[in-house]
Amino acid sequence: MLSEISLQHSESQSSASLPRTGRALLVTPRLTGRDGVSNVSRQVADFLFGNSSRFQQLVVWSLADETCPWGLISVEGFSGAKWKFLRRALSQAFVPANDLFIFMLHLHLAPVALPIVARGGQLVTFLHGVECWQRVSLLQREALQCSSCVIANSEHTKKKFLSILYSRKRTFRSVIWGSTLVILQWLHSIARRPRLL
Repeated sequence: MLSEISLQHSESQSSASLPRTGRALLVTPRLTGRDGVSNVSRQVADFLFGNSSRFQQLVVWSLADETCPWGLISVEGFSGAKWKFLRRALSQAFVPANDLFIFMLHLHLAPVALPIVARGGQLVTFLHGVECWQRVSLLQREALQCSSCVIANSEHTKKKFLSILYSRKRTFRSVIWGSTLVILQWLHSIARRPRLL
């Protein structure tokens, strides 16, 4: 299913952009769905939960789900109410986030991370397909440029997105490209590294 095993680092990749020990916030359109994005969301949630030595706290925000437990993970759901979702994100605009890693499971939701990134959070943005093959909004572009890491789920998505990126002469601070399998392997490798300051 997921076969790509190589990472392509940007020239600006540095050890300073790699995750340190901290808290994790996973933001997804839906955690409990049967679609591909929900499946990837669950894989990432399982990984983060299983690496509590690297991520001492895992919080899940789900736009479409209701607030509920998912296994041992508590899901803060917004039942599709975008205004509640946005209000929750804005409530974090004044909270220090130097130890927070935001795993954004869909590009359309990425702008809600900007206030948290402004407070020191590190953003990891996932690209799944058609949402990044076309022109993205100004706020989505800003979120991509603020991302410490951008992950495409397939070679096709990577190529389509990069063609748009290069046609607009956009650059990022630090980008890692790869499938979901690759990013889980990358997270696993950094989970065993000593804390980076």
